Amino acid sequence: MLNFRYFFCVAVCVLMGVLSAEADLRVKSFSELTDLDARVIEPKKDSKTGKNCPIVKVVTTYDGFHFDIGAMGAPEAVVYKKELGEIWLYLPVKTAKLRISHPKYGQFIDDSNTTDGYFWFPNARLQSSTSYRLVLEVSRGTIEVDDEDRVKTGFVIIDSEPQGADVYVGVEDAKPEYVGQTPFQKMYPYGHYTFYLQKNMYHRFDGVFDLNQARLQGSFPLKPAFGRMHVTSTPTGARVVIDGVDGEFVTPFTSGNLKSGEYTMRITHDKYSPAVRQVTVSDSATAEVNVVLSANFAPITVNTLPGAQISINEVVAGTGSVTQELTEGIYNVKVTLAHHRPATKQVEVVANQPQTVELNPTPIYGSLVIMTTPYDADVTIGGKDYGKTPVNIEKLLIGDYDVVLSKPGCATVTKHITIAEKQTANIETTLPQGCRVNFSGTDGATLKIDGVAVGTLPCSQEVAFGSHTG
Repeated sequence: MLNFRYFFCVAVCVLMGVLSAEADLRVKSFSELTDLDARVIEPKKDSKTGKNCPIVKVVTTYDGFHFDIGAMGAPEAVVYKKELGEIWLYLPVKTAKLRISHPKYGQFIDDSNTTDGYFWFPNARLQSSTSYRLVLEVSRGTIEVDDEDRVKTGFVIIDSEPQGADVYVGVEDAKPEYVGQTPFQKMYPYGHYTFYLQKNMYHRFDGVFDLNQARLQGSFPLKPAFGRMHVTSTPTGARVVIDGVDGEFVTPFTSGNLKSGEYTMRITHDKYSPAVRQVTVSDSATAEVNVVLSANFAPITVNTLPGAQISINEVVAGTGSVTQELTEGIYNVKVTLAHHRPATKQVEVVANQPQTVELNPTPIYGSLVIMTTPYDADVTIGGKDYGKTPVNIEKLLIGDYDVVLSKPGCATVTKHITIAEKQTANIETTLPQGCRVNFSGTDGATLKIDGVAVGTLPCSQEVAFGSHTG
């Protein structure tokens, strides 16, 4: 059985020893780093100064080295970072030199021909809270380097469904650190590792593996940590706000993926009372939510005189008769009509309680007295018959009028008047009863009007208004 828990193993590799000449230890390069390991991520205190130790990261694929720093003593700590192929030396602040030795490969050789066997750090002593990299190499000679002394490595390949998960890997019992995203591949030294995969909206996947071969591969399905909600309402077209976020959702609708958990939903609609619901979204499930909203309105009908204008809260609603659905509250209803005093009424609207409001403006009157010569003339105002003269019209709406007076045998007379509130207007006039007409024809012929001889032609006669026969 392979030592890769949760992983699928596909190959086995045997790493053979490498022949080298008389093995020499040399420093290939030394440089200062800009990372935060010594300052923030993995600091250790200098036991003498209390300051953060500098870290020298020795890069090598071999184990078993011995380090000392002369009169200053031994390193504060030596940590093997197998997954990185590094040995971290936590050294006292202001350390100037380092002796490197190995039981099989001997001591560090300084090409500068110094004889003390130390590697002296270039330029300056090591500074607090600073990281450095020292690349160490073993070279030359013909003796065989035992396979057991070399760090054996293999490839680790990790994938997930869906891809794009963050990968965290830790050696032995060390806390896993971020190393990349799936699909992920990297070479690691043989050993025991813990790992986990993490992706937004999915549950974390934890596992372990023992790397003891050339290639270890596995793909892991991530369990969704999200669901959806399907929201309907009566009536439809309600606005939905989830946890205070207005995504412009209008019922009916199905949400996108929502992280599993509790949500507060507020549903609003014009003329309906708002509703609040607590909704639980579960993994890979769709929460069904149906909300019946309570009506917050009632139909209100306003009836008034034909042609009268109706306003509700100063907004014109129509004329004569109107019906509107109004939400609960107090409303000011007003009706207006020319030559009338406006009428107003305050109406309280209660949900689901229809009302009919009868409201008429008050007419404003004056009066008119008419006398004519001759009397018994017909009186017509605005196409309406008001009797015969003399006449007293006691209630006539204020305003301007044309009064038409007519009588057979007389000329029709029209008078323009203005009626004012609580005042009496007067018309006294004479209706012309005829006019002089010149007649011509055969000289000496007798002129008859309505069968009565009145003269001989040519002549001039007074004739009453109207139709006559010869």
